[in-house]
Amino acid sequence: MNLAHPQVAAFIAVLEETSFEKAAIRLSVTPSAISQRIKALEDRLGQVLIVRELPCRPTPAGECLLSRVRPMQILEAEALADFLPGFSSSTFATSISIAVNDDSLSTWLISAFANLDHEHGYLFDIQGTAAG
Repeated sequence: MNLAHPQVAAFIAVLEETSFEKAAIRLSVTPSAISQRIKALEDRLGQVLIVRELPCRPTPAGECLLSRVRPMQILEAEALADFLPGFSSSTFATSISIAVNDDSLSTWLISAFANLDHEHGYLFDIQGTAAG
C-alpha cells in the first residue's frame, strides 16, 4: 500500500530501481504508466527530474525532490504501521543516504544509527567522506 501520490511513488521507484522497467515491475504497472507519471510530475514541477539513461539517476532538481520525499516515505510507513494490523514499518523500509566524515564514521555514528534501525527499522546508506 502506498499513501503517496502515484507520481511521487513512480519517481522514487525509478531512482531506487535505476530503471523505468524495474520500477514498473515493483509497482505492478507498465513501463509506459511509469513514464507517464514521471512526465506528469515533471510537468507539474516545471523541471526534468530524472536523467533517462541506464542507470537512471536524478537531476539536481530530482535530488532536491528526493531529499524532500524520503522523510515522507518513513512517515508513511509509520502511519501504515499504526493503522494496519500486522503491518511493520520495516517491511517497506528504504535506506536513507547520508554522507559523513571519516572521524564521525569511526567513532559515534554507527552506534547511533544502529539504535535508530533497531527502534524504528530505519536503514542507512552511509557514505564516508575524506576529512577536509
